Amino acid sequence: FAMMLVTRFEGAEILVEGNAGHSQHSQKLFNSLQEQVDHHVRLLSRRIDPTKHERVLLLGHSIGAFILLNFIDQLRYNFPTVKFQVGLLAPTICRFSNYNTLRYYTRPALSVLACFRPILSGILSILPSTVPMRDAGVEICHGKFLSNIERMLSWELRDMPVEPNVDSLAKLEKSFCIHVTIDKYTNPDLRARVQKKFMESIPEGRGQVGTIVARHNFLDEEDLPKMVDAIASCVEA
Repeated sequence: FAMMLVTRFEGAEILVEGNAGHSQHSQKLFNSLQEQVDHHVRLLSRRIDPTKHERVLLLGHSIGAFILLNFIDQLRYNFPTVKFQVGLLAPTICRFSNYNTLRYYTRPALSVLACFRPILSGILSILPSTVPMRDAGVEICHGKFLSNIERMLSWELRDMPVEPNVDSLAKLEKSFCIHVTIDKYTNPDLRARVQKKFMESIPEGRGQVGTIVARHNFLDEEDLPKMVDAIASCVEA
């Protein structure tokens, strides 16, 4: 993804920072949203050089989009001469309504599967690791799946509202929000509401919303070019 952006935006510098709120790695490092926000501010403050970087585009994917909304004001304060642009890519805020369903219905289903764990575990152990969903099956059989899901959502559910506060984006040179239509977790009505709220909060001419059609997630190889094109069209508009 980064290399495609470098190719598309000639002369740009790309920094990929991979700690997302619901990654298992981050759950070991951060106990709250504020800790994540502080981490990103420290990281980016070390990377941004106001004498060299006249314009900075920040892209946030999934919960990263929500975290970005929480630290953009601090970055603007730290670097008053830099022109910031923000892109929210498939933001988690549009998938929030499905999380409670995931929490409430996953536990009973796994309780039923528990009776068959020894048999399933034996079958999975003889399958090669290349078999799709084999590793997920192993986690389920060992009882890790549900605990991972619950840990993943614990502070995310507590700290994140259903709809984002995008007021901080109104002060930027440009911002945009791009959704993926065939993300199985996306609620179309909520997505439309978020896009409407986004455009109502941004001064005319400074905000855009877009939608791409993807098989599941825009980071799938065949869908990446669509997202890069969508980002480029928003930046260049």
